[in-house]
Amino acid sequence: MADSDSNSDEVTSSSILAELTTKMTEVLNRASAPSQIGSDHTVAPIGIKLDGIRAIKTLSTFVPLPTIQMLPPRVFGCVAFVHLHKNQRTKLEPCAIRCLFLGYGVHQKGHRCYDPITRRIYVTMDVRFLEFDHFYSSVSPNSSLQGETPEEESNWSTFD
Repeated sequence: MADSDSNSDEVTSSSILAELTTKMTEVLNRASAPSQIGSDHTVAPIGIKLDGIRAIKTLSTFVPLPTIQMLPPRVFGCVAFVHLHKNQRTKLEPCAIRCLFLGYGVHQKGHRCYDPITRRIYVTMDVRFLEFDHFYSSVSPNSSLQGETPEEESNWSTFD
């Protein structure tokens, strides 16, 4: 009987994982996120959460430790400013870069942030969030610009 319970939990967690993967893909498509941010970057934190859910289902008296290591929840897809340490920048470069918040680190404690300019993912705790500002909200889908505001696009068209 224990085998049938564990098998039903496995089926349930895999179906939940499939459903969450499709929902995350829908969120990325609605946000006009670039195609470089694929399911491999978003499924990993969900898989960790699903392991915690399965542990709660199988062991009713055991409550696992939080899987995100006590990090406060943040809005997926919001603007995150990642602080660059002195060895990552020069004296005249900015101290922080504007990134897209993807989720939480898989193997280390920190926030996962994507920089579309350098196509790099940062996992760090030194992040400031603008949770009410969506990263791709100001860019129209048919714009030729990547990351610039529509006002900047109209300014360039006046010089022609």
